[in-house]
Amino acid sequence: PEGCIDPALAYSATLDTPLGEIAVDLDAAAAPLASNLFVSFSRYGVYENAEIFTFDEVDLIVVGAFGDAGFQVEPIEAPADGTYPVGSVVMLTELGGGMTGQVAIVADAAAAELLATDATSPIIGSVTSGLDIIAEYEAVAPTTFRSLGSTVTEAAG
Repeated sequence: PEGCIDPALAYSATLDTPLGEIAVDLDAAAAPLASNLFVSFSRYGVYENAEIFTFDEVDLIVVGAFGDAGFQVEPIEAPADGTYPVGSVVMLTELGGGMTGQVAIVADAAAAELLATDATSPIIGSVTSGLDIIAEYEAVAPTTFRSLGSTVTEAAG
């Protein structure tokens, strides 16, 4: 999508889930293309009623099931050290760098290790509150919920 983020501004987002809100600070400087995709998708309502997937083995939730979003992301947006800290918000890519539009939230070391096995997905931000909600999803995994949507706000950087 065409650029909709302003590099002079700071962006935050709220993912509204059936078990509560997850607040995120976006890092558009580290991953401008992937952050722009998330902001665009949020503003157009793509994450409203999107599936939220949970897994048995790791504390990781994935929001959205979109397939290939139709473009590549530069490998430079992947984390340089190949690691995904707990609390990272990641725009998932397919092998080869194709954007999927899915957003993953890393909630434990096992999830971080899983993503690091193919460290091509850019980190678009970090969770500022609501990380504990993911453990609630893990308690009923594997299952699928529906997102209530996402809201992006911007402020002077």
